[in-house]
Amino acid sequence: MSNYKTVQVRTLEILEKGEADDWASKLCDLFILVLVFLNIVAVVLESVSSLNAKYAAQFALFELISVILFSLEYALRIWASGAYKHLTDNIGSKGRMSYVLSFHGIVDIVAILPFYLQVLFPGLDLRVLRVLRLLRVFKLSHYSSALEDLFSAIYQERRSFFAASYLLLLALILTSSVMY
Repeated sequence: MSNYKTVQVRTLEILEKGEADDWASKLCDLFILVLVFLNIVAVVLESVSSLNAKYAAQFALFELISVILFSLEYALRIWASGAYKHLTDNIGSKGRMSYVLSFHGIVDIVAILPFYLQVLFPGLDLRVLRVLRLLRVFKLSHYSSALEDLFSAIYQERRSFFAASYLLLLALILTSSVMY
């Protein structure tokens, strides 16, 4: 195996849920878990007007550092996913695309997207995007098999959920009309 492929595989091992004897992977897992937790706390604290007014610069700096780290993690995951053998028979770009379009890949991009949209469109009031930062909590699903099982079950039963959502929306519209 070439040095390039060895580094790519090792990067993938470090970024994936750590094995008990892999201290680098465990340390990376812990770092990302703490960063996600601190981001959730920061978003909640930032929503308090008095705290936001007093610590706006610190919140902005923390957000910038977090987005840089999450972006680096995302880029490394895309690069390292080229080493995935179980995603596709063709290793490389198809493995990378499989990651980008996977649940975890979408969660990872949604975790950083609000920041970049605010940079690209500074004049827009993008408070909704601030709320999207709370979706970073789903990054924890990388490290929880229970969450993976839950999302897998939801995906497998998506037609039932769609039908139930349709009926709920229909009931909401009907009761709203009656109340009006």
